[in-house]
Amino acid sequence: MLWRTLSALLILGAVLVAAPVPQTKASPTKSAPAAAAPKPGAAKPAAPPKKSSSRASLKPTPVKPTPVKPSSVKPRRATPSKIGPRRAAAAPPRQSQPSPERYRQIQQALIDKGFLEGEPSGQWDQRSIDALKKFEESQQLRNDGKIDSMALIALGLGPKRTPLPASPLPGTMVPPAPQN
Repeated sequence: MLWRTLSALLILGAVLVAAPVPQTKASPTKSAPAAAAPKPGAAKPAAPPKKSSSRASLKPTPVKPTPVKPSSVKPRRATPSKIGPRRAAAAPPRQSQPSPERYRQIQQALIDKGFLEGEPSGQWDQRSIDALKKFEESQQLRNDGKIDSMALIALGLGPKRTPLPASPLPGTMVPPAPQN
């Protein structure tokens, strides 16, 4: 490894030594011998050949900073068909008030459980609120007298859940059905 590095350095040094040295423009008085003055009427002497050294003839140009352009990848915007209609951000959507028939169902459930007396009226009044508060307290729910999903489920008025059919666990073998 060391020999490779040394030989590479030697080759590089040899190339640098063998390379021609670029010449810069020098003043004519120092580098060229004084030319004889042209005689009047004599032909004009030919101009000395110009050396085409790219390094000597190029003038350094100032480097202009390249303006930074924004990314050429534009962010994707969802089209209106993908997002749907816009909603006002002022207020979140609210649940509508239960119908008188739903109030009757809730009052009947409270009557059946013994927390409300009388007939269901379909009007959510103070008597119904107090009955719901007592029921929520007995069920260890938040007893604020407001109809919420937990109170409805406890009253038996929530969503009906049907049990899923029993299926074997993944990875267990199911015995084949008997054939007759």
